[in-house]
This record gives sequence, structure tokens and C-alpha cells, in this order.
Amino acid sequence: MTANHPYLEDAKKLNALQDAVLDAVSAARDAISDLFDRHGHPTELLDNTLMRMCSYSSDRSQAVSYLVSAGFAWDGEIVLRSCYEANARIWFICLAEPSRRQALVNEFWGELADIHSYKRSRRAAAPRDTFKRHEQPQDETVFATLVRGDLQQFSRAGKKDKKNLEHKWSFTEIVQYLKKNPPDSFDLRDIDSLLHTYGLASHLVHADESALDLMLDRRLRPPAERHALAIAHVCRIFSDQVSLWMITAMTLAYRFEHKPRVPVSLRQKWENISTISQPFIERFYASQADFYACLESSNPLSKG
Repeated sequence: MTANHPYLEDAKKLNALQDAVLDAVSAARDAISDLFDRHGHPTELLDNTLMRMCSYSSDRSQAVSYLVSAGFAWDGEIVLRSCYEANARIWFICLAEPSRRQALVNEFWGELADIHSYKRSRRAAAPRDTFKRHEQPQDETVFATLVRGDLQQFSRAGKKDKKNLEHKWSFTEIVQYLKKNPPDSFDLRDIDSLLHTYGLASHLVHADESALDLMLDRRLRPPAERHALAIAHVCRIFSDQVSLWMITAMTLAYRFEHKPRVPVSLRQKWENISTISQPFIERFYASQADFYACLESSNPLSKG
């Protein structure tokens, strides 16, 4: 590859983008740690839960960065989905009325956990019986333990109530709830835009027909267009990753300081990521201009 090859220049810019992302994530992590250090009570369930959720999201975020940098953007997309889940629950708790936060955390560790225990116990019965038939006592013991009611706390709620509670704590429901019920100092009117990329990751997780079509679409594109799309995809994943960190830093600041404060330096780092990404995104949009123009010209609704 020659020194002036455009792909080589793209690689340099992507390295700069990755460095900017890691810098922004590090700054957000530091801001969050500072909030917990100054205001948190790690021995209390509420703050302990938020800290554990942040830690979980941080580990997954590192995995996303590694996968994307190694060329596995689709896999990074899948892992990013768990970041969406963890961060949404942080937002849900932090942006609730102060009098409701403890109740939400109790529900998370209580009724919701009991529902999950019940489901695990139901699913464990089949492998328990399988290992028993094949005379594998050690494996049988593991699954038999999951089934035992005296060792597990199982939910006694009805089927409808269980579904309602799980729905309440789902990413989609949390986002829609926050859009409709934001605190006065929070502008969450566009938060439901996260549902699209979350849905994309869900297709990949479930390996449905949309996931297969995504794989085929990427392979069938001309090389230059495929290259532009792949880079735009990386930019979008990195953008989402930092956005999640930003929103979480703001919601934790609101929880502790009653205002959605984000350090100016962190905002500047976020703007730098947008600046580096924009040429890549515009290049991909330009590659699609003729396609969308043809669609528009064939749309009967566009002809009045």
C-alpha cells in the first residue's frame, strides 16, 4: 500500500478517533468516580447498586473498544447493547423522584430478581434430568440446586404482574418513560433516538432475518462504498459509546448534586469526537445520495 493511499490516511484518522474516544471515556469515568468519592455511600444499597452498574458498564465499554479496534464492529455492537441496558437502569434510578429511588433499587434486587430466579429454576429442571439419566452426578447437583425452592427466592406474582414488571425495567420502556417524565432540568426529548441502534443490536443478538440481511448487505456493496460504510459504522458505535457515558455522568450528577452537570472539558472531548467523525459520516452519506434520490423519485407520495 502506497504512503498516499486514501485507506492509509483513513487508518490514521481512525486511530486519532479511537484515542479521542478513550480520552473522553476516561474523563467521564473520572467525573463519575469523583461524584461517588465526594457524595456516595458505598455501604448503602442505593449507591452500591449504582456503583456496581457503572462498573459493569465500564467493563463492557472496554470490550466494545477492543472489539471495534480489532475489526469486529458487529461484535462490538452486540456488547454495546449490554451497555445500553446497564446505563438505562442508572438513568431510571437517578432521574426518579428522590423519594422513589430506594424503592426502585429494592424492586430491582427483590421482585425483579425473584422473577429471574423463578425462570432459572424452571429452565434448570431439564438439564438436571438429563444429567441424572446419563449418571453425571456432579452436573446434576448443580442444576438440582437451582431448582430447590428452599435455597432460592421465587416470585409468587401472577404471570401478568411478572410481565409488567419485566417490561417496566426493559430498555425500551425506560427510555419511553424518561422521554415522557423528564426532570425539569433535563432535556430528554430526543432520548428515544437511542431505540433505533438498540434495536439494531437486538437483531444481531437474536440472529434474526434482519441480522442476516445486514451481513449480506455489507458483503454485496462495492468496495469503496463498503469501506465508507464500515468506517461510518465504527464512528457511530464510538459516538453511542461516549453518549452513554455522557448521559450517565449527567444523571449521576443530578442524583448527587440536583443538576445535570458535566465538566466543560468532557463536553469539549465529545465535540472533538464529532469533529473527527463528521468527514467519514458525510462521505458515506454522499455515497448513498443517488440511491435515495432514486427512491424519492419513485415514491408516489412525493409527487403530490
